[in-house]
Amino acid sequence: MHGRMIHGKKPGGEIYEEPQLYDVHGRVRTSTKPFRAADVLQFIRAVDRAGLNKRLLDSLEKMPNVTLNFNHKLTGADFQKNIAWFEQQTLPTSDHTQNPTQDISVKREQARATEISVTFDLLIGADGAHSAARFHMMKFARVNYQQEYIDTLWCEFHIRPRPDSS
Repeated sequence: MHGRMIHGKKPGGEIYEEPQLYDVHGRVRTSTKPFRAADVLQFIRAVDRAGLNKRLLDSLEKMPNVTLNFNHKLTGADFQKNIAWFEQQTLPTSDHTQNPTQDISVKREQARATEISVTFDLLIGADGAHSAARFHMMKFARVNYQQEYIDTLWCEFHIRPRPDSS
């Protein structure tokens, strides 16, 4: 793709569309004028999360010394002793947007989760923006971390070429 369209709303409420063009290396161009070698380029800092998750899981699954555990919630970690504590989530989680009338909060309080401890050589915290792994790591390591929320919705579309195009 040659670029993308950024849709937004200015502080005064006016809606705008702004093209963001890429160069031949996939970098964002800061100008819509014909490209010159002296033009400043910015890098796109976004990845396809589904693809990243799939590659990470596929690679880890092939390793004999790796154990993958799903439906576990990280509740604590000691990065000096290399021990992590997890709650086994026995009840299925619910997507409130798909089933807003389902209330499983009462059931969750009644069923006490089983906690397990796991020793690790390496703990990968690929658990998103509200990372429990990062939260616990910050207790043991000096981390310069800042999280900023924006009022923009991020939508990612994958547009495949037509079968008859080259």
